[in-house]
Amino acid sequence: MTSESANGNGVIKVEDKTYRKFEIKTGQYDEKSLTDEAKYVLNFVHAWLNNNKEFSFQTSGSTGKPKKIVLSKEVLSYSAQQTLKFLGLDGITDLNMLLCIPPQFIGGTMMVVRALESKANLEVI
Repeated sequence: MTSESANGNGVIKVEDKTYRKFEIKTGQYDEKSLTDEAKYVLNFVHAWLNNNKEFSFQTSGSTGKPKKIVLSKEVLSYSAQQTLKFLGLDGITDLNMLLCIPPQFIGGTMMVVRALESKANLEVI
């Protein structure tokens, strides 16, 4: 991806542009020129880095009527850490991850959380 990740803080690449976390945290991105998926990822990361405590999601409705759920940052973080541990990815430096499913659903959002928790580079396609 890029050598900017050598410090172990990871970078996020969306639509051929690479953002460092401090750029996202301080809102240094232009939403007007982004796709809905890119906006979602950058806005989610912005909220995560600025210590939002809860996040709202829409369920898919695969087991019934779609509904809104609210999950705490603590629960999302714990889930991501446990997945990284199970996969043997915890503690690996300079890790690269690919988000190739819709980020607006919980599975895609959890990929973003795993990248944040592991300080991995994330490329969104």
